[in-house]
Amino acid sequence: MQNDQRQLPFLGSLNLEVLQASQTSLHGDLYFDLMVRESGHQASEPFMIRVAKGACVVSPTPGTMVKVEFLSGQVERLTPA
Repeated sequence: MQNDQRQLPFLGSLNLEVLQASQTSLHGDLYFDLMVRESGHQASEPFMIRVAKGACVVSPTPGTMVKVEFLSGQVERLTPA
């Protein structure tokens, strides 16, 4: 499994499956580092995204399906799919 970065949508959303999740703190702000792949595409390459804890309606955990909304290429909101 590769930790590839991927070009994220500038605007829109993706349905993703969380494969791995870890929490990190940067200058006192909490983030989730997630390894994900597109939901329903078992052959798709996993990639990493970083999501601010404040953008998460629920804490992402491995095995969950989430909808990730993007604005200006950044995660705006993460909700259960």
